[in-house]
Amino acid sequence: MEDTVLEEFVEEVEEILQELEEGVLLLEDQPKKRSLIDQLFRNMHTIKGGAGMVMQKEMADYAHHFENLLDKARSGEIVCTPEMATLLLDSLDGYKSFLDTIRGSRELNQELIDETLSRINQFLPGSDYPLTSEDRSVPEKTNSSDKQEGIVPQTKEIDKEVEWDDEEEDEKGYLLHLKFDEDMLLSGADPVLLIKELKEIGNLNLIPHFSGLPSLKNIDHEKLYLSWSAKLVTSKPTEEIDNILVFYQNKKNDVRIEPVESPPPDPGARSADNEAHLKTSNQDQKELEVTNVDTNVNVKLSTEKDVKKEIAETKPNDKKIPDKKPPKEPEMQAVQSIRVAVEKLDRLQNMVGETVTNQSRLEQLSQEILKVDENLGEMLLQFVEDNEKSVRELQDQILQVRMIPVGSIFTPMKRTVRDFANSSNKKIKLEIEGGDTELDKTVTEQLHGPLVHLVRNSMDHGIEDPQTRENNGKDPSGTILLKASHQEGYVIVEIEDDGKGINSETVFNSAVKKGLINPSDELSEQEIFQLLFVPGFTTTTEVTDVSGRGVGMDTVKRDIEALLGTIAISSEPNKGTNVKLKLPLTLAIIEGMMIEVGKQVFTLPLLSVQEALRPIPKQIKKVKDKGELVEIRGEYIPLLRLHERLNLTPRFEKPTEGIVLVVQHANRNQCLLVDEIVDQRPVVIKSMEENFVQVPGIAGATILGDGNISFILDVPSLIN
Repeated sequence: MEDTVLEEFVEEVEEILQELEEGVLLLEDQPKKRSLIDQLFRNMHTIKGGAGMVMQKEMADYAHHFENLLDKARSGEIVCTPEMATLLLDSLDGYKSFLDTIRGSRELNQELIDETLSRINQFLPGSDYPLTSEDRSVPEKTNSSDKQEGIVPQTKEIDKEVEWDDEEEDEKGYLLHLKFDEDMLLSGADPVLLIKELKEIGNLNLIPHFSGLPSLKNIDHEKLYLSWSAKLVTSKPTEEIDNILVFYQNKKNDVRIEPVESPPPDPGARSADNEAHLKTSNQDQKELEVTNVDTNVNVKLSTEKDVKKEIAETKPNDKKIPDKKPPKEPEMQAVQSIRVAVEKLDRLQNMVGETVTNQSRLEQLSQEILKVDENLGEMLLQFVEDNEKSVRELQDQILQVRMIPVGSIFTPMKRTVRDFANSSNKKIKLEIEGGDTELDKTVTEQLHGPLVHLVRNSMDHGIEDPQTRENNGKDPSGTILLKASHQEGYVIVEIEDDGKGINSETVFNSAVKKGLINPSDELSEQEIFQLLFVPGFTTTTEVTDVSGRGVGMDTVKRDIEALLGTIAISSEPNKGTNVKLKLPLTLAIIEGMMIEVGKQVFTLPLLSVQEALRPIPKQIKKVKDKGELVEIRGEYIPLLRLHERLNLTPRFEKPTEGIVLVVQHANRNQCLLVDEIVDQRPVVIKSMEENFVQVPGIAGATILGDGNISFILDVPSLIN
């Protein structure tokens, strides 16, 4: 596509289609929620208008039919059924086919387009949409006598005055009085937290009162002198607001809420009582533009009197438009953004990586100059240290730019689960937690494949059919939870189900039959579950379209470890299974520890290193069939002589002379014997797969400050 406008249209529609898919799935559960139908209608109208502007007439016509369908639902003539939701979801695949055709990647799926248009007739009584592409010119409206006899539209006639589920959610106005004890801050309380909570449930206008402020020289920074009035417009009930305020209501604080439900008889008239109640300082009379950085509240302040009057005269959901000019909306700070191609971000990331490498070389150079000229070396060293702050900031900023919420790959799973549940006659619901947790775009893209496989495993092998679940005393509807959270520089992604679980004895016996282990082997439950990742291993005897062929879990593990992550399984029979993925925030630049083995310098990801020590002789133990162990605080950890694994000649053969590093992978610790720790700094990961074969134990390479190459060690491969 050379047309920039067309490219922008495709990108915009892709985003809208994702919103539509989320909306349809929500509407299926809440078919009489008016706000959802309105949002879907607006999105469909946007696609239709955009398609017309870029001369995609067939796509615009397609959107027009579905816009009419949603309009019927919006007017209350039909209610969204599961069949209608399926039709809407299938239509989204039709739009994706249009986009693929615009890109030139594949031909239009005309069969899908015609089939979805034909199904519209089931939901639009009185309409006769064309059934095929050949008769697309048939008029949309025909006489009722022209309809085929015996065909009854599958729609439910209902009153036009539909009682929408969200009619109760009309917004109401409240006037809040927030006056706190001067010593409130000394008790650890913070009014900013209250303001944040109020902002989360509606539109908030704050009115600070400055009359209590002393002169500058008399201000005590530990005292609170400000008080506030506030306008809150929200659809939440009064009880929910009271629940927020209750923690701040005591004898010392004056925290009250006053609902304003109707306009006063004469807005222009003011009684003496009102005058006394609404009197504020001269500063309060001025309209002030304030941006509260701490709470992200962008509001336009006005007098308490004006706020109360504005609330009383405003009915947010009133269909009648008053003749007078509507009150001003709170002025919000505009957020500006631009679209940037991923390729440009990748190039920028590479340039930042080169800058990090050059910073290391500058430090090396300054050390060499310091040996020759102390004054010049000191000056250069100072410059390098100052420049390092800028490089770090640049590195952090490009990392933030590349971060996207993992919800972008979580949310599409809802449709995957829905489609599988419908085809397998199972009841499954997908819950998402921590969808706003951010992860590098590259990591997120590569995580999609393993995530799909793990969710399919949970649906197919984990969740039982409704009857079996009831017999086991469970809810007939199974639940799959996708959860993401930050933890010590990593992102933890969990796939958890409440299905039948995995029996460790079954896994053990299956592994024995396949000759993977001996019957006499003593394995922990975690080690048994790790057998599930052996290529070709499976415990199921039934092969389905989704899983059961013994392939996939080994690929999942390989893909996760390629992201420098780990995967672990925990399960309990009849309770469910939890699969935990531990992933680094980014793959481009990591904190590395440079270690020396023989004459070669290697790099270890710093997040994998737990501690470093030089053991004393009594800490080194030898166990038959177990090799060498290092005792650290009562725990015996296996020792790996890194020079033996890498076939190098070390400087130190004895652990008591070298350095022992304790590294961790998948909750398993391992000691690595190295000669020396050289340095610790950010390193740029360079992949070697394009030019070299995969070397066991090596995850990539980086360039050191002196220009030499350092291989990045693959901790999971070394431990396994």
